[in-house]
Amino acid sequence: LDLNTDAYIDGSARVKAARDVIVMATGKEKLVSVVAAAGGGTVGVAGTVSVTLLDTHTYAYTGSGVTIEADDNVLISAKDDTSIVLVTASLAGGFVGVGVAVGVLSASKDTQAYIGANSKVDALALSGGSTLAGIYTGNYSGSGFASGSLRGVAVQAASSENVFGLAASAGGGFVGIAGGVGVTLLTVITKAYVATGAQLNNNLGGASGSQSVNVSAVDSFKSLTISGGIAGGFVGAAGGVDIGVADLTTQAFLEDTSIVHATADVDVYALSLKNVHTYALSAAGGFVGVAVAVSVWTVGTATTSTFHDGAAGPDKGPFGPGVTYNEGDVVTHGGKTWGSKQDGNIGHTPGGAGSDSWWQGEQDAFSDDNSGNPSGDADFAASGNDAD
Repeated sequence: LDLNTDAYIDGSARVKAARDVIVMATGKEKLVSVVAAAGGGTVGVAGTVSVTLLDTHTYAYTGSGVTIEADDNVLISAKDDTSIVLVTASLAGGFVGVGVAVGVLSASKDTQAYIGANSKVDALALSGGSTLAGIYTGNYSGSGFASGSLRGVAVQAASSENVFGLAASAGGGFVGIAGGVGVTLLTVITKAYVATGAQLNNNLGGASGSQSVNVSAVDSFKSLTISGGIAGGFVGAAGGVDIGVADLTTQAFLEDTSIVHATADVDVYALSLKNVHTYALSAAGGFVGVAVAVSVWTVGTATTSTFHDGAAGPDKGPFGPGVTYNEGDVVTHGGKTWGSKQDGNIGHTPGGAGSDSWWQGEQDAFSDDNSGNPSGDADFAASGNDAD
């Protein structure tokens, strides 16, 4: 199954609005897969295999070189919700019975919201009665994400996955062998970003004091899986196997050379929730009874929320005496890490005479020697931003 949902303003288009400009793509899928096999009689053998492939693409975006001018707000929003039920069951009995059921689900999700390269977007947030609701605030609330209202520009990407899996088998009779195997493979990408060279609110003239920019990506993953086997009779063997791999990537960022202004706040958030419950149950009886239940899940990939200040980001590598550094650039020199305090920083060697006005050294993060650089500047030197 290939499901594509796109909402966009094409490249080089010009859009003007006296109120809001909203570009929104919303997808919702519910997939149910049931695989069953039963073997019995004098000699009975049954096997069933099901393979389901799901590929979703949900994008809300502007193309390259787009110009948007709104007196109030601009919203670029992509959202996709997926519900998956995978049931694999087998039964074997009689004189000689063999039943095997295998269910495989592979799902790939790509949900992105972005402002295209070299685009210009201005949202003046003039009307106090016109706000964007449901904008993520960078916090968790209960079992989800906190949200609120915003005036200005919002780029929002949201994805959710709810998975239920059951792999069960039962074997009995004189010789009964049953096996149920369920395999779930998920790859989920959720991104919200402002592309390279884009300019947001570059003209602040006439903008209200509540003008903000919010770039947020969120993903919520929940799974409940159960594997079980019951075996009995003279010779009974049953096995239930549940295997799952969830590769989840959630990113929010401002690409290099993008320019973002606001009279109020600029926020970039990447949030992820992972709630995984898995159970393995087995029971055996009779003259010879063997039951096995196995459940294995792997959930991974880091959540990132970053910005890039310059073509190669804030990390500029080893210090160069002839290189011009700007505020927030990070270099290494003398076995230590240093952050530039000012733009136009050239010819000032980190740690050298008079360098305190130009460089913040990582050693100050561990010292309290009244050197003039408070230990609170540790984040500055480590990350390249000027958060105290």
